[in-house]
Amino acid sequence: MNQNELQELIGLWVDGTLPEALRDLVEAEMAKWPDLAEDAAALRQTARELRTLPAEHPDSWFVEKTLTRLLREHDAAEAGIKAA
Repeated sequence: MNQNELQELIGLWVDGTLPEALRDLVEAEMAKWPDLAEDAAALRQTARELRTLPAEHPDSWFVEKTLTRLLREHDAAEAGIKAA
């Protein structure tokens, strides 16, 4: 496995979604690339920390105003395309 192939699998490794056999292979390969392994470990730790944060949900007023504006802008753009 070359470094590019390894980098493609790191995101799955960070998320913990690699099958065990593939995870073991990725971890063995990362041992050959210390800088990459260090960056991946830091990314994994950051992902873990982010998962501990509370989920934020916008209030309904904000959602309604934003969607209304987006629809208005979309309609205006559509009208501009049809007029052109």
